This record gives sequence, structure tokens and C-alpha cells, in this order.
Amino acid sequence: MKAIKIFLLTIVLLIVASVIFLYSSLNDVVKKGIETVGSDVLGVPVSVSKVEISLKEGSAQISGLQIGNPTGFKTDNAFSLGKIRLAIDTSYLTTDTIKINDLTIVDPKINYELAAGKNNIGVIKKNIEAKKSPSDKKSTGEKRSSNKASKSFIVENISFSGGNVTTLIGSLEKNVNLPEINIQNIGNKNNPASAKQVANVIMAEITRNIIQNTDLGEIRDQIQGRRKEIKNKVKEGIGGALKGIMNKP
Repeated sequence: MKAIKIFLLTIVLLIVASVIFLYSSLNDVVKKGIETVGSDVLGVPVSVSKVEISLKEGSAQISGLQIGNPTGFKTDNAFSLGKIRLAIDTSYLTTDTIKINDLTIVDPKINYELAAGKNNIGVIKKNIEAKKSPSDKKSTGEKRSSNKASKSFIVENISFSGGNVTTLIGSLEKNVNLPEINIQNIGNKNNPASAKQVANVIMAEITRNIIQNTDLGEIRDQIQGRRKEIKNKVKEGIGGALKGIMNKP
């Protein structure tokens, strides 16, 4: 009898230890997942500083999310997202769908860079569009089980606050504060969205707000003014050199 009690106590302690390990490692598992899936979907490096999850409250906070720039652009990151807060519907945790009641992004910093006739945000958006979702894969070697392994999403509300965009064209740089951005109702119970579809909606809305709030005409005038200034300096330099030659005895 005593041996049975010791055995049962050992089992209970093992279960408790397993739960403690699960909770302590969950943050690292999610952090790694964001970095891996994010890099795959966006086609650029994605890194996260810290993830804090409370399953009991159905909440999470992600700090220091950095989304890198595509090759060919000079700044390191396209996005630097200060803090991301999520409210998750815990009733969906055992399903293939993740329901996010609210996703708040605080102090996002965006570098909108134009180079060689294209912009970095547009390149990332094309990366997302070019990425095949599991339902797009038709090869005979892939089974429907791959669909079950991928999570789908229902997102009720996304908000961006305190956003700032830096537009870079060559050596010119302009900073603009963005108004609050709100996005509602991506996916639903009958037709949840894929990670690709969620990313596409967010990128499209961010791009629209950047273009709407950035005076590209003013930047264009600055570029033209800079070109005239350089042209005049070149003329002055050539004129001075010729004058010096002509005045030589």
C-alpha cells in the first residue's frame, strides 16, 4: 500500500513538473514559431526579443518584433514593432483555428524605402502573395494532413497606435506620424483566414496609409531641387576651372 502511494505521488510530481516545464518553455516555443513562420511568409528575416503568454487570461505580449528589409535596401528593418498585445479566445485553443479578439500594436516604426524603381514594403507584399498556402499545393506527394497541421485565423480587431513612418529616397529622408489604423473582421467561423491572408490585409492597409499620409510630391520637389543644386555646383566648378586656365600666362 505504501509503495502504491509513493508510486502515485511520483506520478503526480512528474505531471506537475511537466506542466511547469510546458508553461516555462511555451514563451520560447511561440517566439521561435513567430520567427520561423514570419520569415517564411514575409520572405525576410523576422526576430522577436520577448514573448509573454498567459493562457489563463487568454493574453499575450510580444516585445521587440523586428521585420528585416529585402535585399537591395539600405536600412536594416522595414518594421520595428515596439509592443504587441493580444487577447485570444481560449475556447479555440484545442481547434485548428486561432481566434484573436484584439491585437494592439503600440509604437510601430516603419521604414518606407524607394530604390531602383521599387519600394521595400511592396517587395514584402509580393513575397507574401508569391508564398503558396497549404491549400495551393497540389503535388501528389503532399496529403491533406498538411492542411490540418496549419493554423487558420479569425481576427476581430487590429489597431496600430503611435506609428511613425520614415520615407527614404536616396539621401533624402522624411518622417511622418501615422494616424491610428484599425482593421476589423479578418476571417470568420465558417471561413477562417490563412496566415498569408491576414498578412496581406495588414500590409495592404499599412501601404495605403503610408501613401495617403506621405507627401511624395514634396519629396519629389526636394529631389529636383537637390539635382539643380548639384548641377549648378558642377557648372560653377567647370566655369572656375576654365577661367583659371584662360587666365594663365
